[in-house]
Amino acid sequence: MEKTKVFIDPTSRLLYSSYYIQGLYEVLGKASVSFSSAYFSDLKRSAEDFSFAHYFAFVVKKPGLEPQKFVIDFCDPPDIHPIAYTWCDRYAKINFNKSETEDIYLGKLIPIPPGFGIRIWSLWETVYTCGKNYLKARNRAIIGQKRFIKDYFQQWKRPLLKDYLNPSAEIDSRKKPYIFIIASLWTDKKSKETTNVQRKNFMDTVRQMECNFEGGFYASPDHDLAPTYKDLLFFKPYSTAAYLAKTKASYLVFNTPAVHGCHGWKLAEYLAMGKAIISTPLLNDLVKPLKHEKEIHYVHQDKDLKNTLDRLFKDVPYKESLEKEAKAYYNQHAAPKAVINQMLQTPLPVDFLVKNQQNCPKIS
Repeated sequence: MEKTKVFIDPTSRLLYSSYYIQGLYEVLGKASVSFSSAYFSDLKRSAEDFSFAHYFAFVVKKPGLEPQKFVIDFCDPPDIHPIAYTWCDRYAKINFNKSETEDIYLGKLIPIPPGFGIRIWSLWETVYTCGKNYLKARNRAIIGQKRFIKDYFQQWKRPLLKDYLNPSAEIDSRKKPYIFIIASLWTDKKSKETTNVQRKNFMDTVRQMECNFEGGFYASPDHDLAPTYKDLLFFKPYSTAAYLAKTKASYLVFNTPAVHGCHGWKLAEYLAMGKAIISTPLLNDLVKPLKHEKEIHYVHQDKDLKNTLDRLFKDVPYKESLEKEAKAYYNQHAAPKAVINQMLQTPLPVDFLVKNQQNCPKIS
């Protein structure tokens, strides 16, 4: 009996796509998923260099049916890529913001939660697939050979998905709570005034409390913002393994929208680990909102931070409830398998598309 097949665009950015390839493997089976250029000749990715970092494209071919074209947009800003949108049948967007999206783009759009880079192949499989895909993609190449290869090996250096899902390290409640956070120093104007400041406020507040703090901002000594954050800087990066282990051991975690107000990888990682998450309000929409005091605890002002930390340090059952609900949200909505199932099962609003076909963005 003929089975459903999935064909992935070999020009896709592997590191950012790995999470969703894992989902395809889990839903349809690894043997049913392959890379091919055959279905993507009309997807003009080379029209924009940034398309490599903007979206991931794949085609699902069910027996007896026309191929269905899918795009997963993992770009930080909320903008929709018009070339990809015109090409596909369903357009999944991580950083979807309805207030900043034109109605013309809503017909095919599916909001999805953020993901993160994971290792999906062995070293041998990474080398083999990288070489094979570069040959397949060379006539449609949108980046140089060195950058293309680097992305595959960045995937291989990432943790496996199961490394995030394993239980967190046990915390001895007789000791001071251990809090770990590392972050980048963003230089764009909006992030300098929001993301950097919010993370600094959290670090400063934690350091004044009865707990063991580790972390800060990773930056070079000559970073433009180094003087402002000098007491919170570290200059030697943590390994991914160390970051993962220390985040798991952290009593709680802090989240804030990152560059362009996006849902960063950290939010998805925290949900996968089942952490108690303190967060400033999210700016973009989710397929299902994270509810305050259920899956997440929102803080709106700096003064809320200390009160929230006090509560979580003292109220262990509340912290454990946040952890349990964060993990449940991940399993139901944000896991690779859940995202792919959502995309495959979301009905396409045919009436909307037919009515608006003449208004679809024209690509020259």
